[in-house]
Amino acid sequence: GLPLLSWDGEVIGQQMAIVRFVARKVGLAGKTDIEFAHADMIVEHCNDFTAKLVSMRYPKTDRAELVTSFLDDFLPGWLDKAESFLKRRGGIWFNGSSFSFGDLTMMVYLTFLTHPKESAFTGMNNAERRAAVLETRPLLKGNMQRVMEVEEIAKYLRVRPAFNGR
Repeated sequence: GLPLLSWDGEVIGQQMAIVRFVARKVGLAGKTDIEFAHADMIVEHCNDFTAKLVSMRYPKTDRAELVTSFLDDFLPGWLDKAESFLKRRGGIWFNGSSFSFGDLTMMVYLTFLTHPKESAFTGMNNAERRAAVLETRPLLKGNMQRVMEVEEIAKYLRVRPAFNGR
């Protein structure tokens, strides 16, 4: 069903509306409208990845063909655009000044991409290739590491249930 958030007696629906609302409430939306827009841009960039990931997790056609197209055709450009955007913003945080919901979103998607148990790639024997994609994109790799070192994120990563591939 539709994700719902109840906040002060109000119900908010739709995943991205909830994400943006919570980001503003917890201080992850940037300090200015421009910083919010930059964080939001990278979230929308990640949404391009979502459709591909879902199609590989639940293939309606040959999974091997979908994965090959994803790794060879889609992924290099997608990663390069994110690396370039991060570089233009100073190379540290996607909004240019501080940890934001854009950085957190990118960390989640890069974790899906590089995790050996990600179900979209089951039986494809490409875990090493996927794990290596950040080696040529040092800004993305650094950003991911910084996000994982944020105190609250690091704590969550230590106690969360083991990743089951989805």
